[in-house]
Amino acid sequence: MGGPGFRFPGPVCQEGPLDGGTSALTLMPSPTSLGCNAAVDGPQTFHPAAPGTELIDPCLEAMNRNIEQRMLKAADAYYAKEDFRWFFTYAHAKITEQINTNLTAFQRPNALLRFNIHFAEEFLKAVAGEPHEKWKKAFGVCKAFEKGGSSTLFLVGEVELCGATMANVHIHIDLAAAIRDVGCLPPADYANMLVFVNRGALAATIRLRGKAVGVAETLFNQITAPFIGLEVKAWRNTVYQNACNSLVPDVEPAFSRRVRY
Repeated sequence: MGGPGFRFPGPVCQEGPLDGGTSALTLMPSPTSLGCNAAVDGPQTFHPAAPGTELIDPCLEAMNRNIEQRMLKAADAYYAKEDFRWFFTYAHAKITEQINTNLTAFQRPNALLRFNIHFAEEFLKAVAGEPHEKWKKAFGVCKAFEKGGSSTLFLVGEVELCGATMANVHIHIDLAAAIRDVGCLPPADYANMLVFVNRGALAATIRLRGKAVGVAETLFNQITAPFIGLEVKAWRNTVYQNACNSLVPDVEPAFSRRVRY
């Protein structure tokens, strides 16, 4: 695969946020302060390996944990303002949290960390007030849903539609860019991430609808495409297959037994 080498994302500017940016984000540690190199070779194709055998880069792990905390803070800030964007932001934060908790369950955890850092960068820039054009349009859609709703109560369907709009942009634009710039994860690692995608959507849905909708595991089994029944799995698979010329397999049954929640 051709393309520029991957570089660690720099700090996100907090001054003068545009389009309702939140000040809840903190600066990402610089690569130098974490003892990281400024760049790594990329993009590249990562061959399969036995899960739990690759030594995890502490710098990459620290950066990804920082992303997790920034997303959680941003989600809470949106939620406090009754900004519908909290739903997708919270789901994304919970996905990143699960990655950080289960790195040894993957064949190539360092590649996954680089991928997630790159993937999250554009969204975090958008949240902090530097959205690209597709994010501006998605945020505009979310604001339109808010204006059509109550000033004091979340409208469940509109919140989820905002999440679906944001997921569409993040998968088709930002996910495609992350694969292009970092490289192709092993197909099994990429496929197994769907477990966390669905778990992140579950966490956001429970926060929105409450546990009264049913036992968490029952709800999870009903969520085959996280946001409003849209084919998130199909979107993810198409992006990977187009970039990597490889089919995405089903989630490995053994993967679910390896992960912690």
